[in-house]
Amino acid sequence: DGTEVAGLSAEDVATEAAEIIVAATVAAVMTALGAWVFLAPNSDTGQQYLLPQDVPVLYRALIAFMLSLFAAMYAWMATQSLVPRPLLWVGAIGKGGAFLTVLALFSTSLVPFDQVSMMVGDAILSAIWFGWLFRNRKSNVAKAE
Repeated sequence: DGTEVAGLSAEDVATEAAEIIVAATVAAVMTALGAWVFLAPNSDTGQQYLLPQDVPVLYRALIAFMLSLFAAMYAWMATQSLVPRPLLWVGAIGKGGAFLTVLALFSTSLVPFDQVSMMVGDAILSAIWFGWLFRNRKSNVAKAE
């Protein structure tokens, strides 16, 4: 209908909103899987992620709970026609921060490179959301048409 948001055409807004929805869906699935893996580090998947097996259940449960909250937030974002900008900031910082934390641990030889490579998806999702946030500084929401 010719509507523009932050200098973007309606078609560009719809394309970017679709990217955010797909990214939020992927983030929800990845983060829910991460919650399960941290809760069950002795599982085959936990061992593939090189998680220690001797972590007390309290710490495993708390990390799984926090990851589940993020997964729920991402799933909610994926279902919304309007995503509040602060949630995109939380997602971008959360995913980017997770990747940078593992990268920093690798740089000090505390984790193997395999664990860095397992976090590349988080870096990509963070880049998608940061990209939208910086391209659309004047918009308060990500809008799906």
